[in-house]
Amino acid sequence: MIGWIAAAVFAFLLAVPLAAAAPAPLPVFTDGGSAVVRRIGDAGEIELADGRRLMLVDIALPPPRAPGDFADRARAVLATLAPAGRVITLRFAGAPQDRYGRVLAEAFVGDHWLQGELLQRGLARVEGRADERVGLAAMLAIEATARQARHGLWALRAFAVRRADELSRRDTDAFQIVEGRATQAAKAGGAVYVNFGPDWHS
Repeated sequence: MIGWIAAAVFAFLLAVPLAAAAPAPLPVFTDGGSAVVRRIGDAGEIELADGRRLMLVDIALPPPRAPGDFADRARAVLATLAPAGRVITLRFAGAPQDRYGRVLAEAFVGDHWLQGELLQRGLARVEGRADERVGLAAMLAIEATARQARHGLWALRAFAVRRADELSRRDTDAFQIVEGRATQAAKAGGAVYVNFGPDWHS
């Protein structure tokens, strides 16, 4: 059932960006000052010269064992745009750090929005947080454009957008991106369910 919930939520969030022709304007974030890059970590985490660790908020980079070389390509883009010694600008979309003390920020190098650059190349997916919503509309619009052009990850079958009427119980408990018309939404047992047809069992 968890897989169906995840699929439904993704479909609901992605419905508008898929139909949008023009990208959303650049969000207005809160100024977070500047920092100097020390190095790009193996998982795309950016180590800063002052000892802090920066997580690029609201996106998910490909894991090291992802199909193809997308994890390496994402790190290469980051290393090119934000090499060691480069000054980057930090902007906050919500909470400035997580419980581990890592900085949660949007990162800019000049006019380059690092999150946007990775999404545009299909080297990251939008992964919004409940308290980091400021830039999600713009990110989803960029992701939708990359998805339609089949850039990066979106060329893989595993990341293809599925039609709601094509899914079966075999897809339960698996990550799916689903497109469809929602017919009903309800909250039960602390979970929100979004149904794509009259029979919620199927």
